[in-house]
Amino acid sequence: MAKHFKDPEFLKQLDQTRRHRGQKTMTVHEVSSHCTREDLFIIVDNVVYDVTKFQKEHPGGVLSILEVAGKEATEVFLAENHSRYAVVSKLSQCYIADLDTRGVKMSETDPATGEPQSNQTITEPNASPSLPPSCPDVKRLSATAVNKIFSDHAEMFALPGMAWLVREHGCSSMVGACGVRSKKLAGAEGAEEEQRGSEGRKEGGNQASEEAALSGEEVFHWGSCSKALTATLILILIQDPSVPLEWETQVGHALPQLALPPDMAAITVRQLLTHRSGLHADLGGAGADDGNAGKRAEEALSKTTAGLSPTQSRVEYVKMMAKIELAHVPGSRYGPYSNAGYTILGAVAEAVTGDVWEELVQVRVAKPLGMGSLGFGFPRGEIRAHDEEGVPAPAEAEDVPWHAPAYTCHATLSDWDKFARVHLAALRGEPGAGEELGLQEDALRMIQAPASPAVEGEGFDGPEGPEGYAMGWKTEW
Repeated sequence: MAKHFKDPEFLKQLDQTRRHRGQKTMTVHEVSSHCTREDLFIIVDNVVYDVTKFQKEHPGGVLSILEVAGKEATEVFLAENHSRYAVVSKLSQCYIADLDTRGVKMSETDPATGEPQSNQTITEPNASPSLPPSCPDVKRLSATAVNKIFSDHAEMFALPGMAWLVREHGCSSMVGACGVRSKKLAGAEGAEEEQRGSEGRKEGGNQASEEAALSGEEVFHWGSCSKALTATLILILIQDPSVPLEWETQVGHALPQLALPPDMAAITVRQLLTHRSGLHADLGGAGADDGNAGKRAEEALSKTTAGLSPTQSRVEYVKMMAKIELAHVPGSRYGPYSNAGYTILGAVAEAVTGDVWEELVQVRVAKPLGMGSLGFGFPRGEIRAHDEEGVPAPAEAEDVPWHAPAYTCHATLSDWDKFARVHLAALRGEPGAGEELGLQEDALRMIQAPASPAVEGEGFDGPEGPEGYAMGWKTEW
């Protein structure tokens, strides 16, 4: 259980939120029916709470609450990355009933799923979770079962489609998909999109219909998984004796022609990889949360870099970031989570090798692993990103070359699997893991080891505590 959940003083505060304790009870089965956006109950410490109205206020987003809708959520909701104030003040407004625990033992939960442990008993009908139980025998999963999971959850999570890949004994045993690439947009924007799509088809283009079925070999946008790719490349370069790059190489040393401010020049490669550099998230600086400052800066940079190569664009990006004051002294703490840091890593890699980042990734990572579909930028005419409400991103969504090292790579699931498999092999300590990339044994563990928190109770730059972070990979805190 979470540490503060064992604290007597905290338990006393939490108990005070149950103003009508004992007047009403609900069974697990009854709670499980309240699992939609419009009617969302959770179970915390054998007490039922209605958090329907709290969804949009939740700092962790709507989806993180929907994942435990109608289920046991003690470990999730009372985890240490929730403040005591948030737990006590919010739950006091949401109390519904005590849980009827007759025949249901729920004092222990699986921290990975929030569900009762396998040795617990649930005697009520239909009280088991809708997801298949964890099992090493992936043959229990079938395309029919996965399709049912998708259909059961698509509306709740506003999902247009889903693709999956299952590995068994080193081979891809199941690849498939269900749903559509993107939902049609309503109103004027939707009509404009449909018109653009029709024109593309008339011209013989390969733009897919908004409602085209999803396939198992779609090219998916990686988002911030691109950071793991950049971290892997940096590791490869550091281990290459012909490349003048080390963990403690400073940005100012790698990019001496830029005359960076002393504090930014002193940032090391290690600090960039672990989000401990003090750089803000992006060009918006401290005002990035409202989106406007960052958007204006991106638009200005797009004009400045028009016609420039990706390498030159990244250098111009570094110059603009140099004008923004750091959030804290480099290395002093975790955060902000910085896309800027990984873009600068791309510029550093280019500076010390003389090669373009995109080409470095292809030659040093993609080709050795056989990742033929790996590309850069948002996939065009393919699947579209959707927000938490299920609204598709605009077709003209931001797509500029300097962001590739941070979040704009793409590939099929099969090629993502090839990349992830190398890291999983290293994580499991399998002999020879990373040999395909020319790495020494156990080298990949260097970028998988959590660097944050560095000290007990280390804070974050937002209202909630951070997850753990290694280099390019998030970790369990």
